[in-house]
Amino acid sequence: MKLIKKFNLLTFVTLLFAVSFQASAFDWEDLLRPGPSPGYGRGGETCTARDRGHEEHWGGHGSCRSCLREHGDCNYTCSVDSFQAEATGQRRDGSSDRFVAYSDYSDFDARDRALERCYDARLDNCYISNSDVRRVVTERGRCY
Repeated sequence: MKLIKKFNLLTFVTLLFAVSFQASAFDWEDLLRPGPSPGYGRGGETCTARDRGHEEHWGGHGSCRSCLREHGDCNYTCSVDSFQAEATGQRRDGSSDRFVAYSDYSDFDARDRALERCYDARLDNCYISNSDVRRVVTERGRCY
């Protein structure tokens, strides 16, 4: 019985050490402090951090912590792609109508929605006449 208790205690201590080592290897502070998310926000949100002066390398830093490690003062910006598509279709009298649709998920989704609106209006020969993507800032602030 004493052997089982010692084995359980040894297993518990080993497990505790392994978990604490793993937690220190993972950058928990980046998840807890305000600033860029790891890049898996809503609909493909991406975040970058840059020093408040001149960023010397393209693209900025992936987290506030890495930016603050190299520079004293940093800002973060999070953004998401917004897709827009326009479908055009013809009425039976020969005139044409245009329908615009938006999506935060993908260009395909925006195109699909625009075509769906065109066909729902009972138009013929619906096609995508235009599509565009814009980067929309969702959040920005100072790294602490």
